[in-house]
Order: sequence, then structure tokens, then C-alpha cells
Amino acid sequence: MNRMLRFARIGLRVAGLFFLLDTLFGLFAMLGIGFNTLQDVLAVLCVTMAFPIFLSGFYSLGAAVILLWSFFFAQWIDQCFLSPGGRFEFVSPFDWFYGDTLFAAVVIVQLAYLALRRVGYSEYVTLRGAFEPPESETR
Repeated sequence: MNRMLRFARIGLRVAGLFFLLDTLFGLFAMLGIGFNTLQDVLAVLCVTMAFPIFLSGFYSLGAAVILLWSFFFAQWIDQCFLSPGGRFEFVSPFDWFYGDTLFAAVVIVQLAYLALRRVGYSEYVTLRGAFEPPESETR
């Protein structure tokens, strides 16, 4: 098996595990956040949506990459609004482990998608299709 293909397949599994752990942490954190204000609801969404967005890769891995990057930046903006006093305050997205693992997993998915495209998969490869032989080998 090609090294790039092996990297892509292992990377997708590892990234999926990171997203699942982040979402499980978010579900646990949701118990302490509550749903009192709109800001609380947005915070809960930002800590629980990583794995469901990753699962959009069953439709298209390329679309999942775009959605995951958008989610990373939305989560970062939401974190900036969570400062005391409710005003916007610029903070690093890597201040807590959720931002670190989210960034690492998004980069892994991005690199896996690029590796799959380089190996010969179509532009519209899915998560399920990533674990099947590329189209160039089936012809």
C-alpha cells in the first residue's frame, strides 16, 4: 500500500478520534454551561459540534474540510466573546486543549484529503470512499 494512502487512512481515524473526544468533552462541559443566554447556547454548540461536522465527510471530505476550518474560526471567535464582562477580547485559540486538539485534527484531515487527491481519488471523495481502492486502480 502506498505510504500516502496509509497516512491518509490512519490520519482520518486519528482525527475522528480527536473529534469524538472533543465532542464528548463538550457534552460533559455542557452540563456546567447551561442554556441561560444566547452566548451560553453558542458556547455549547462550539464545544459539541466537532464530531458531527466531521461526519459530514460521509457526503464529501472536501466539504468537511471547509466546514471544519470554518468551525475552528467560529469557535475561536466565540471564545473571544466569552471574556468577563461580555465584551470582545482577543485570545489565542490554543489557550485550552480543545483548541489544540481541534486545530491538530483539522490539519490532519486537510493533509489526509490532499494525500488522497494526490494518490488518485476524485475531488468528491467521501470518508467511506477513502477506505476503498482509488479510482485509478479500479480501471
